[in-house]
Amino acid sequence: MHFETRIRRSLANRVASKGTSDRINRAIVDRAASHHNCQVVYGAEVIDIQRGSNVIRITSAEMVHVPHIARDFDVFFSAVAPERDAEREIVDYSTPRVHRYQQLDLDLLVPSMQESIDVKAVYCPYTEPRAGELVFDLGANIGVVSIWLSRLVGSAGSVVSFEPDPRNFECLEHNIAASQATNIKPIAAALSATSGTASFFSEGSIGSGFRDLRAESMLPTTAGQQIEVPTLSVSDAFAKHGVPAWIKIDIEGAELEVLESGLEVLKETMPSLAIETDHLRGSETTARRVELLLESVGYSVKSDRVGGTQMTWTLPR
Repeated sequence: MHFETRIRRSLANRVASKGTSDRINRAIVDRAASHHNCQVVYGAEVIDIQRGSNVIRITSAEMVHVPHIARDFDVFFSAVAPERDAEREIVDYSTPRVHRYQQLDLDLLVPSMQESIDVKAVYCPYTEPRAGELVFDLGANIGVVSIWLSRLVGSAGSVVSFEPDPRNFECLEHNIAASQATNIKPIAAALSATSGTASFFSEGSIGSGFRDLRAESMLPTTAGQQIEVPTLSVSDAFAKHGVPAWIKIDIEGAELEVLESGLEVLKETMPSLAIETDHLRGSETTARRVELLLESVGYSVKSDRVGGTQMTWTLPR
């Protein structure tokens, strides 16, 4: 396992037992941040991660994310327009607020930390949704990718956006309205191996995910609340919302169960897939296991790291 991943896992366990003010926990955070030329400043309720005159602010409860933020500082800092405070520029993710989301040039409601990604480069290097098509966004978060997809498929196409985290879903609905995207249908549910309900850690962030998968991930604890969320299988989602031509999947490690349980319907319909496989299951990311699953039903696939993210894509047939 990568050294930095071990640090994050150790930190997550220590924060759960010792708290965010523990001296050793802060020493771990400071060391990880300094490795990426960042300084950490602790407040009563917030933490500032600073590089030069640029600052990213998060809540103290999200301390476990500091090593990740420090490593990819520019990715998190450039997602939204910063605010100027004296000689510093601050991106404040410590409370839900409307930010100018840079890539879409839209004012979006953001609940907590967000990444800036080149959506086309990350999700569409080989296949891209076309005008008039139905596409699915699994793990829609606050709607950035959904809004981008809605522009690609146009008024004749549609996007079905699945997001189980209630805090993220509230922002998703707000941002769909703010973007005036009438071709996006938000669904408050998660794709899973079966339809029903599942225990879920709601963080209102990009780190929300199923409780049962958290123990295998690099963040076995949560800064959020455990809740029950509705789930849909792939076959039930297709039956209820239509058969998509293209699917984006970013569901924090659950891609293995979703794909495995949906192999039969995927074999029949063969939608194009863009899957984030940068999620740890045990000591490895899900990339190789996803490749094997998809190849078993006839897909040609490719995995690569782009924009700091491990992705697996199906190739044009």
